[in-house]
Amino acid sequence: MPSPTTEPTPSPTETPATIVAGGDGVNVRQGPGTNFTRLGYLEPGTQAKLIGKYNDWWQIEYNGAPAWVFGNLVTASNAENVPQV
Repeated sequence: MPSPTTEPTPSPTETPATIVAGGDGVNVRQGPGTNFTRLGYLEPGTQAKLIGKYNDWWQIEYNGAPAWVFGNLVTASNAENVPQV
């Protein structure tokens, strides 16, 4: 009689940290401050991957590269383990 096989238990999938642009949208900048070059704009409701934090600024992935948005203009999710940069 063959022995029973066991299925491996899938490991829990970590939900990525993200931001969602607020009601008026948000400027995307090269660094964490308004003195940095504006790279673009996230329309209201646009979601982006969150990769870091510096004071009141969130570092996001924007067009495949790091960029920054002001934290008061976005809603962050699953951001507990985002590193300070």
